Amino acid sequence: IMDYHALVTQVAKKGAGSFWYDLARSAWVQSGGSDTQSELFAEAYSLGALAASILDDIQDQDGLNPLWQSVGVSPAINIGVGLAFKAINHFRKSRDLIFSPV
Repeated sequence: IMDYHALVTQVAKKGAGSFWYDLARSAWVQSGGSDTQSELFAEAYSLGALAASILDDIQDQDGLNPLWQSVGVSPAINIGVGLAFKAINHFRKSRDLIFSPV
């Protein structure tokens, strides 16, 4: 039995500190967002990009050391969808920070 939570956490950590994470965070700060908002936005963006990459690799049956080859297609789909929902949740949190009353 595979520990999906640990695997999703491990895969998600690859997104933090990546080029896409840093780019999204910088773009948010440059547009006037706060540090807290920029971290949530960057996490959401990088998690979404990672989810899309995992699901794309499964669809195309390709990728460089793709997750689906090491854990199987079904677990990789679950992880990709889980990361997508995690990204959506982070986007919602960053939106709530922007539009919350002061």
